[in-house]
Amino acid sequence: MKKVLLISLVLVLGLAANGFAVPMIGTISGATSDLYGTDGWSTASFSWDVEETSDGVWQYDYTFTVARKGISHIIIEVSEDFDTDNILTGTTAGWILDVYSGADPSNPGMPAEKPGLKWNTSEETLTLDITIVTDKEPMDGNFYAKDGTDDGLQVVAWSGTADGFGNNILVPDTNGGQQDVPEPSTLLLIGTGLLGLGLYGRGKFRK
Repeated sequence: MKKVLLISLVLVLGLAANGFAVPMIGTISGATSDLYGTDGWSTASFSWDVEETSDGVWQYDYTFTVARKGISHIIIEVSEDFDTDNILTGTTAGWILDVYSGADPSNPGMPAEKPGLKWNTSEETLTLDITIVTDKEPMDGNFYAKDGTDDGLQVVAWSGTADGFGNNILVPDTNGGQQDVPEPSTLLLIGTGLLGLGLYGRGKFRK
């Protein structure tokens, strides 16, 4: 028991010393009504895994999955001051940084204008994996995607509801409130608690 507590304390204190945030993982889907999709994309899902891989460098791994009608392109929202200098090695190739809106015929139904990174893909792709490596910290934001319209029917999806974007995924430094990321001091407090429990258990055992 003493050995396990000691190992746990070392791991927690190590995280506190590095100051890196813990991974943040999430999923939204049409099945839970926090992702809106038309036609065959009504059951689509979008997941993210965000982690600080080194000091001040963040990796955003996204997966967008649909049941039918391949993905034509996807747009991941970024902040208004995001520029090409914020895109680091390891980011999925082929990105296009711009401001996108539903006024563009290629983005039908897009609820609002958003700055973002866009990737075009094969119209036969049903699962799309995207990675963004950047010095921008995570905040709440959105994505938008469209199918290939090979049969003349445009199918779209976005984070939120039919009424508009929901700001319910993690993206690089979007306008809004920053997510709560455990600070080193918090991790240190957890470590201190573990140490206290260990000492308490040891004293109780001796009695």
